[in-house]
Amino acid sequence: MKLGDLVFIVLSIFDALSVLAISFKLFRMPFLEYKKQIILTSIVIAIVSFLNRVIFDIPQYDLTIQLIIYVVALRCLIKMRTFESTLIIVTGLLVYLSIQYFIYFILMVTGLLDYAAASGIEGFETYVLWISTILAVYLTAWLFFYMNLGFAFIVRPPHYFAIKSPILSGKNRVLALGLVGGIVFICINAILLFHMTYLWIYPFALVFFACLYRRSLLPLA
Repeated sequence: MKLGDLVFIVLSIFDALSVLAISFKLFRMPFLEYKKQIILTSIVIAIVSFLNRVIFDIPQYDLTIQLIIYVVALRCLIKMRTFESTLIIVTGLLVYLSIQYFIYFILMVTGLLDYAAASGIEGFETYVLWISTILAVYLTAWLFFYMNLGFAFIVRPPHYFAIKSPILSGKNRVLALGLVGGIVFICINAILLFHMTYLWIYPFALVFFACLYRRSLLPLA
């Protein structure tokens, strides 16, 4: 294994941790309480991402595969129902991508980064984008925690799996549609970046967060 591969795996672990941190804090979920499960999930994500990008050369599917692993981990390790797990992770990934694209845009405009560097797995420019994103996401998660912000309509796990989430109920119908859109957006993320249409994430994220805010105004039950 090359040094660059090792650096990629280490950064991927911190990257996955940042996604989980922002995902949990957006919904006022305890983070350190599940540190063992979160660290295990992050290590698995990092290894799978390395396999996707370096060994199998399928980077366009990496984020989709990560999304599946995140959701399965939250359900199996943290005992969170599938709908809530998916909602939390999709929301966190949308915030992560919004931050990353903003940094990417600034670096592109200033000439400090090009597309080849952004889509690579090693190199100084790639590391600048990656580390800047990770730090910015950690800072955002900390601000949500410090200022006691976030949505509070998801019950703290463990969830009772025998009680199914009312996904298509009147309270969740609009949110469920927004969630489907979020999943599609994440799955085609690589295509959007390739065609330089990634800025569409911002109007979509605004609509998605409007759905979350609407749901937060309704009763929990």
